[in-house]
Amino acid sequence: MAFIADFHIHSHFSRATSKDLTPEHIARWARIKGIHVVGTGDFTHPGWIQELKEKLIPAEPGLFRLKSEFQIEPNVHESVRFLLTAEISTIYKKRGKVRKIHNVVFVPDFETAEKIIHRLTSLGFHLTADGRPILGMDSRDLLELLLDISPEIFFVPAHIWTPWFSILGEKSGFDSVTECFEDLASFVCALETGLSSDPPMNWLCSALDDYVLISNSDAHSPEKLGREANRFDTELSYFAICEALRKKDKKKFCGTIEFFPQEGKYHYDGHRKCGISWHPEETIKHQGICPQCGKPVTIGVLHRVYQLADRKEIPDLSSHFPYVSVIPLMEILCEIHRVNSVTQKVTQQYIKLVKKLGPELAILLDLPIESIQQEGGEILAEAIVRMREGNVRVKFGFDGEYGVIRVFDENEVLTKTQVSLFQEDQEETRGSKSQTPVRPFASVKSPKVFAEYGEKFSLSSFDLDEDQKHAVEHGQGPAMVIAGPGSGKTRVLAHRIAHLIQQGISPESILAITFTHKAAEEMRARTGALVPEGSKVRISTFHALGYSILCESGDARRILDPSERNHLIASLVPGEKVKTISEAISLAKQNVQYPEMLEEDALRTVYEQYEALLKQEGFWDLDDLILKTLALFEARPDVVSIYRSRFQWILVDEFQDLNRAQYRLLRVLAPEPSACLWVVGDPNQAIYGFRGASPEFMGKFREDYPNAKIYLLKESYRCPQVILSASFHVLSFSAPQLKGKNLPTKVHLSSHSSDRAEAEFVARTIESLLGGVRFFSMDSGIATGREEKKLGFSDFAVLYRIEKQKEVLESALDDHGIPFQSVDIEPISQREPFSSILKIFKALLYPHVAMYQKALGQLSLNAFRFQDLRENIQTFSVKEILEEIFSLLGLSEAMKSQPEMRAFFSIAEAFSKDPEGFLRWMVTGTGIEMYRPHIETVSLMTLHAAKG
Repeated sequence: MAFIADFHIHSHFSRATSKDLTPEHIARWARIKGIHVVGTGDFTHPGWIQELKEKLIPAEPGLFRLKSEFQIEPNVHESVRFLLTAEISTIYKKRGKVRKIHNVVFVPDFETAEKIIHRLTSLGFHLTADGRPILGMDSRDLLELLLDISPEIFFVPAHIWTPWFSILGEKSGFDSVTECFEDLASFVCALETGLSSDPPMNWLCSALDDYVLISNSDAHSPEKLGREANRFDTELSYFAICEALRKKDKKKFCGTIEFFPQEGKYHYDGHRKCGISWHPEETIKHQGICPQCGKPVTIGVLHRVYQLADRKEIPDLSSHFPYVSVIPLMEILCEIHRVNSVTQKVTQQYIKLVKKLGPELAILLDLPIESIQQEGGEILAEAIVRMREGNVRVKFGFDGEYGVIRVFDENEVLTKTQVSLFQEDQEETRGSKSQTPVRPFASVKSPKVFAEYGEKFSLSSFDLDEDQKHAVEHGQGPAMVIAGPGSGKTRVLAHRIAHLIQQGISPESILAITFTHKAAEEMRARTGALVPEGSKVRISTFHALGYSILCESGDARRILDPSERNHLIASLVPGEKVKTISEAISLAKQNVQYPEMLEEDALRTVYEQYEALLKQEGFWDLDDLILKTLALFEARPDVVSIYRSRFQWILVDEFQDLNRAQYRLLRVLAPEPSACLWVVGDPNQAIYGFRGASPEFMGKFREDYPNAKIYLLKESYRCPQVILSASFHVLSFSAPQLKGKNLPTKVHLSSHSSDRAEAEFVARTIESLLGGVRFFSMDSGIATGREEKKLGFSDFAVLYRIEKQKEVLESALDDHGIPFQSVDIEPISQREPFSSILKIFKALLYPHVAMYQKALGQLSLNAFRFQDLRENIQTFSVKEILEEIFSLLGLSEAMKSQPEMRAFFSIAEAFSKDPEGFLRWMVTGTGIEMYRPHIETVSLMTLHAAKG
């Protein structure tokens, strides 16, 4: 069966599209155009796929048709078939450059489409903001994800030459398909040429010979359907269509219907604002700079093709699929009526013609000229003859402005009776494409006309500076390193450990303390990379250190998480007082205050009762891990002596964040004024006062260790000087205490009328600095597309003061199609579904602990499966236990793929068959541990989370 297909379109859920892009209007216009198979577009949008499921019913295998009750003209649209498609935008960094690639995805059924939606949603991508979702994901990884879902998925890189958003685009693409998709390149067998290129332009590049070139309208309104399309002569089914393309079967795939590429809005180079439109040769002459404004011009598709072309002439046409070029019938009628845009009169004549003569594409391509002349007149007939012969007048599209294709000269007099319309052309006349190919220009290479954003500075690529070296090489005795932001604090600490080992100090005698598991892991990695023996150094958080000391002394207990602590206190005081009392007891413990030391009777009483409950139930709370260790040391001098002897060299990170209990613990471990206690911090970065931390202990350190050597790291390798100067001004310092990088950076203060206006400003600013994330970015003026700063989503962080400010920011980023991750300081164990998973885990592990068993009453579980798991728990690893619990709770596989959940299972896997160690890690960790810095998303976080 011969038919025409247009696969790549959009729905009314996409930005900057017509509200008429509904199934019923798409079907109507597909019939008017003569398209038998039309893509749905946008199936990744939950709202659109729901509408499609409501309005479509299955037809041939993998195809759908409109339900009769939704047909605008009853029994007319039944011949139109829908094929599920979606365009997906991926923006990510690869090989030192930000890539912005669009791909079209074909799927055979709704089940496959919904699997894709679930998988992308589970990875944290927001699919409701735009019909064409924007993912911070490598296109190669997207292809792998899709193939994993179904091998029947057909994957096509979209409009491959478009400057900003395509696989071969000059702004953010690659130089080959293989460079983009690497080991999966063989799974790509078709490429979409886009409106600004046609097959002969692509044939100049031999690297594209192995691919089938297809063309689609990328319609943003129903009327634009079929301006580019594909011809088939095969069985009517999804699988037959894909098979014809995969096998490059010339009998079944019959070629493409093309836009004249000069009409495409990125064909020529140029600068729209200044009216500059250039052939690539002219661009080279001007070194890519607009003579009007002095800014770089936008490099067009023709120029980019010339950059990658390795042929000077188009090869034998018989070896390629055929194609024809058309001008939309509406545009021809506008030219005949001497109007620049569609008028009511033009529309009426258009509808009259298709009713009399049949579908538009049949009129343009196949209908005998005599028939056209009889119903449409001599002028229309002559126009279509010229179009079919390629005898057209061209005004080239450039820099986002569509070109103009005309069949008549402006000075031709068009009358119903005229016999000859030919006169001397006023503009370039392009002959038949098959006879006059695009002029080869392969030997000319474009100069690098765009300024590159400077490479990110990496301290690891430099040796230690003099200040850092002095701090690292400090000898015996106490030392304090004052390290401002970006001064290389962590690097210096790691090098200090390596230096001690290289000086013959036993790694087992070195203790390094930090505040989060993530920081400890980073320090281990850095130290291990410097010296092999670094793995033997004890690198720990304060809580982990305290717990290990208590356990080694024979007083091992389970650790309460914050919600369990509140549960115990709730048994002692009215519900409305639980939070206040809990926080008061915690603060007392952080300040080394026992119940008898408190003046307030009511608080002292509850504190005493709470301590009795902890002992009775066999628990420590988090604060006890420090406080009870201090109590142990005070009661057992022999135990203190063991640890002083074991840890003769102590290093402490983030010293400004210590609370009183933590400082006292250090003083007990290193009491002598000459102790080898080396600490690093910055009093100006102390922001955890709400939980007992205070920079006063940096001053106390100098009092208690009067002979301590003070080292000041005076240079920031991260922060521009302007930012440091502004920061120190806020801190009321007369002069900057830290030297920053000399970069042309500015601090902008922007005031807004509301939180929503502020959030919109943030989202628009990010979109602008990225150089746009969609075509609408340029069309709306948010971005120019010339921003060449190598910035990806992961280069941006949005910081806010309190958690409730997050929602409006998330909404604004979602509206702009910008992927993000929110980083929370709250422990993951306090958030669902992790909280429920851990409750069951504890109940399985400790069947005789009443609190854990009572917590099960809040959950609906299959008692038989739970008991079976409990009886066999010793045979499972931590990860396997969690997987069983996951199933027991009835959680979906999609949820299992969510970023935080994947991190959760990854942590579990590291603990193998140590469930108690896993629980301790979860209780003592923070939400910061789940931050994923290497994925391409904007980071949203409170200032406190950012500091972590």
